[in-house]
Amino acid sequence: MYIDDMHASVIIYLPDKHGREIASLLAGPVRFISNATDLLNHIQQKNASIVCVDPYRLLTLPEDVVRSMVLVFLPSETKRPEMKHKVFLADVISRYRPAAVLADDWQEEDLNLALQIAEAQLERSRFERHRRESMFAVSQRISNAVAKEDDEIQALLAATDIVGEALESVYAEIWVPDAAGEKLIHSGLLGSFTQEQYVPFFEHTRHMSFEKGQGLPGKAWQENEIFWKYDVRRDADTHSPELMTKYNFGAALVIPIRLGELLRAVVVLFFSEPQIQDPFRIELASRAAWEFQQSVFNKSELVRYSRQSQRMRELIS
Repeated sequence: MYIDDMHASVIIYLPDKHGREIASLLAGPVRFISNATDLLNHIQQKNASIVCVDPYRLLTLPEDVVRSMVLVFLPSETKRPEMKHKVFLADVISRYRPAAVLADDWQEEDLNLALQIAEAQLERSRFERHRRESMFAVSQRISNAVAKEDDEIQALLAATDIVGEALESVYAEIWVPDAAGEKLIHSGLLGSFTQEQYVPFFEHTRHMSFEKGQGLPGKAWQENEIFWKYDVRRDADTHSPELMTKYNFGAALVIPIRLGELLRAVVVLFFSEPQIQDPFRIELASRAAWEFQQSVFNKSELVRYSRQSQRMRELIS
């Protein structure tokens, strides 16, 4: 296997002779390390490493360091009682979840396959880390947007822009309750990421309204939960399938926004193609809605406290 084709640093962490023999089987830059100090230094300098190791050597390393690696377990050179070894191996496999465990009679192709599996696991870890970082960044931006905007609906528009951009939505609607609380009406606001081709759609829909249970906004109002639609052009809940077809919308993500028991708005994000439900998008939207609701509540509490303090100062004066 040519390690140059891989994105990760590959380390053989074994005693000298055995480690060098295994490293010689791999073409490309492989780091052979025989002592714990050098391994720890290397791990601290690299973002990610695939470590081929005798699992007994993990006992000398800090657990957080071990968990930062993608592991390939090699057979131990030291013979131990069979039953005790099986118990130990089951324990470390359960604890550290290695990408692969090579048998005593492993061949070169087994090692190559194990490294390919480890690389795939590493890529998955990178992907998941990127998504977690995206969620955190979106939450921070929403909190900052609410702090800057005095008007709640403008703050919601800013939050919608943030989520829409993060999820690569092509169009967003914000629906709000009317004065009587009987219908949802269009907020009249257009997101900053809206492309010019969707402006006529905005002009057409801004005069619509929905009762509870009617259309996508009304359904979110009734069910009080985020939901995903695979293809709004062919969905019974869509308020205007003809319009959705005309403007070539595909999937949709519908997000109710509440403060306490009171519905404040329903956000609908549209996507350019039909797409199956993505748990990441649902989770990001849920966290974004919670962050917005919590930020608005905290800001209102701060304003209320400030007003009470002002009244107290006036009374004392």
